[in-house]
Amino acid sequence: MSGIAYLDFDLEIGRAAADYRVEISSPAGQSSGAFQLPFSDLELENFLLKIGHGRRVMRRIDAPETEAAKVFGARLFDAVFAGEARACLRSSAEEAGRQGKGLRIRLRLNDTPELAGLPWEYLYNSSLNRFLSLSIETPVVRYLELPERIRPLAVAPPLRVLALIASPRDQAPLDAEREWRRLRESLGDLEARGLVMLDRLERASLAALQRQLRRGEYHILHFIGHGGFDERTQDGVLLLEDEDGLSYRIGGQDLGMLLHDHRSLRLALLNSCDGARASSTDPFGGTAQSLVQQGLPAVIAMQFEVSDDVAIDLAREFYGAIADGYPVDAALAEARKTIFAAGGGVEWGTPVLYLRADDARIFDLSAAPPAERAATLLPPRDAPGAAPASERFLDAALPEQVVVGQSIELVALIRLPESAGLRALLQVAPADFEARPQDVRSSAFDVEFPRDAKGRAGPLDLTLAIETTDFETPTPQQRIRLDPYKDTEPIVFLLKPLRGGELRLLVQIFVGQRVLLASGFLKVSGVSQLADGLRPLRRLISLSLGTFGIARPAPVARPTTVPKLDDDPGASVDTSKDSGDGSSPVPGPIRRFPRFEALLSTVVIAILLGASFALIRAGGAGAKPTPAAATVLPALTRTASPAVPTAPAAALTAPAAPTPTAALTEAPTAAAPAPTAALSPATFAGWGLLRQIDVGAIVNGVAFDPAGAVLASASADRRVRLWSAADGQLLAELDAGGSRANRVTNIAFAPDGRLLAGATSDGAIVLWDAATRQPVRALASRARSPLAVQSVAFSHGGDLLAAGGDDQVIRIWRVADGALLRELTGHSASVWGLAFAPDDQTLVSGANEARPSASDTAVRLWDVASGRLIRTFEGHTQGILSVAFAPDGRTIASGSWDATVRLWDAATGAPLRTLEGHPRGAGSVVFAGDGRVLATAAGDGDARLWDVASGRLLRAFEGHTSWASGVAFAPSQALLASGSADQSIRIWGASP
Repeated sequence: MSGIAYLDFDLEIGRAAADYRVEISSPAGQSSGAFQLPFSDLELENFLLKIGHGRRVMRRIDAPETEAAKVFGARLFDAVFAGEARACLRSSAEEAGRQGKGLRIRLRLNDTPELAGLPWEYLYNSSLNRFLSLSIETPVVRYLELPERIRPLAVAPPLRVLALIASPRDQAPLDAEREWRRLRESLGDLEARGLVMLDRLERASLAALQRQLRRGEYHILHFIGHGGFDERTQDGVLLLEDEDGLSYRIGGQDLGMLLHDHRSLRLALLNSCDGARASSTDPFGGTAQSLVQQGLPAVIAMQFEVSDDVAIDLAREFYGAIADGYPVDAALAEARKTIFAAGGGVEWGTPVLYLRADDARIFDLSAAPPAERAATLLPPRDAPGAAPASERFLDAALPEQVVVGQSIELVALIRLPESAGLRALLQVAPADFEARPQDVRSSAFDVEFPRDAKGRAGPLDLTLAIETTDFETPTPQQRIRLDPYKDTEPIVFLLKPLRGGELRLLVQIFVGQRVLLASGFLKVSGVSQLADGLRPLRRLISLSLGTFGIARPAPVARPTTVPKLDDDPGASVDTSKDSGDGSSPVPGPIRRFPRFEALLSTVVIAILLGASFALIRAGGAGAKPTPAAATVLPALTRTASPAVPTAPAAALTAPAAPTPTAALTEAPTAAAPAPTAALSPATFAGWGLLRQIDVGAIVNGVAFDPAGAVLASASADRRVRLWSAADGQLLAELDAGGSRANRVTNIAFAPDGRLLAGATSDGAIVLWDAATRQPVRALASRARSPLAVQSVAFSHGGDLLAAGGDDQVIRIWRVADGALLRELTGHSASVWGLAFAPDDQTLVSGANEARPSASDTAVRLWDVASGRLIRTFEGHTQGILSVAFAPDGRTIASGSWDATVRLWDAATGAPLRTLEGHPRGAGSVVFAGDGRVLATAAGDGDARLWDVASGRLLRAFEGHTSWASGVAFAPSQALLASGSADQSIRIWGASP
């Protein structure tokens, strides 16, 4: 179908002396006739209310809104296609059929913009019982004719999609992280096949959008957020975020002018209110119309509110069809059919396509071989002598509702990379599945098939096991014989959840005692009663190998790394050996439970991904539980002394926690860190990925404790997480409190390891006791509405703490009592980089160019004692994201948006050398060991190692799929950690 072509049926409506006149240009010739609206304003308003509101969970084809859409669409169709017009439509369809093409209905309403507000997508031919736009043979588009010709953009896959998710804090809250997770899940299969690459703009501001488009080539802009229509300007409005997280209104015309120069951007999908609303006086008045007028070949916007599930179905199927080479209108028709088939009621008519490309082809994917779309579960393979594909995918699906105490079915399938797999089966009518396609997850893994003396690959025996704490049954396990050239048939497991809440599964694949894959799945359970009863997946009797019982498995090794559950899971790489006593090491951030002797007799259940977050915070496996981290309250009362912000003890500490003074003097002494590892350039020759930690939230920064045993991560979900550096196990979660939108932007350990500091977007710095993991105090500025803190750094002596942020001020605090000692002013942009010199006499800083008009691009060096500016380091052409002092104090490193890292002579300010090759900016810089090696993190997701003396690139560690936000060396170990906006941490080092 990638070769699908259309004949154009142009339907133009203009004004006439009485009402309107229809002019038709078609393959069957020209026609004209009168047109009169077939309903009153009140009837139209009632119809729009009926189909545009009151979304229900379950829909049927005979639902009232569907019947209303048929009645409305039939009246509109009969009014437009009357007399000769209908005959012209019929003859054109026949001609298109003879040529093996479709018939594209192009609505031309430039002269009658007041008619653009009608939902033309519901045109319904009652004689054929068919909605025109619900068929790929007759797509309906809003065609905006402009003098500039659009040619397809030659693109070699993947198509690059930039997601812009805006939730200003002064508007109705939007769960941006949930929207991002669902969007990633919907496109996970396309990403795995290399057809689509999805990036997210971490900050939904106009400046950030401009920077991202300037530094990377994107083909599609996907907006999720609030929208509106400005009656005064007769233009649509989108709400982005300003630097304070508040609403920033931008009209469609203004946004279009900013996007115009980015020629690779060919399509925008706007999931916002009023995105498709049209002006009654201006044919280009509206967000979508304005973007098309300013150069975008195609825009899809919503004319009604769209439900979450439909939005996900739309994104997955539409982008998938585009990646398969479909014209944009055919791709949207495919998505409409999927929404319709999934029980989406009339929401298939919600998307509106505004188009200016003549043939609707906005991409030319012929430069790359087309991706194979498998139509069957078992696609034909090459001859048995051919080399088998080692990569496989695990698909698994759960029913739509999970009910406590009732059996459910989990369906799993191991498939070849090029086959459609379980996801496609769930969308094929004959299979008659009832699971939603977005419930299907894919995770890749590699297998090594045994070979005979002649080198021919043979079958491999695997074990598929499921772990959870919420099931009545012992751990289900199924043995599979995997053919090197075929898929396996679907396997069905019967499971029964005992408890409510979040139902977490770990589906594992073993070969012998070695784990190949551990893939996490999440489902919300606890529904005690359903009006319609339970709707489980139907058994795959015709496809299965037989009846699979649930047996008590033999002890098998558990993976020591667990993928995150609330995102598209990836394959784990770490394995462990069986302990020999029937128990197993606990995967990931889980602690061990006692045995449930009465319930399961001799079966030992490892507490895995069903454990509650409260237990996760309690510590590692086998550890004595520690109190959960107390929440730091956002309201901080202050004493009369302006220099010492304080807070009530009760607001900052749990009842059993030590007082702030005691916490600093009586806490258990931290273990003395081992001597700093001497890391020379030659040290890193054999380094590679040791383990991956899936955090479940955007990682804004990472830091090792002085002993190198604990790794801390700062996350966008207002939490600081502590991980074991040795095995990646979650040790504790610390809540920074504050507003729901609060983010931990940066993190730092005190030099003696006793304190941990976290900077927050709510304008506070929270100090935790690293031993007890209890909050000690919160430091805040005297401002009524403090702005986000972006950087934090301890002095090497541990007695001072420096912080900078969006208010452009650097503050230095005394750690012992929280006294604010001085404020350093001079920056004109947000301070993102801070570092003390080794002797603590000077402080280096850099400011992020947060606004297009900002020009704060100099690195600054300050005298700590007096607060005086000593000198500036000029050379960067854009804002500074990070700074670092070399261990000997002689060299300063700075990373910038200008894609360079620069090294400076700290004594003179002279530039030493420039390290180039940091796409989309260098977000973090850190010296290793004695300072001979520098680690950097870049916007392309890579962590890089550089020889400081020569400026030579030593290594580039690849793997992150989004912005690498921070890097950190373990002071006493040869380890490097990198954190990323892809919600993961990777630990690099020499393989054992």
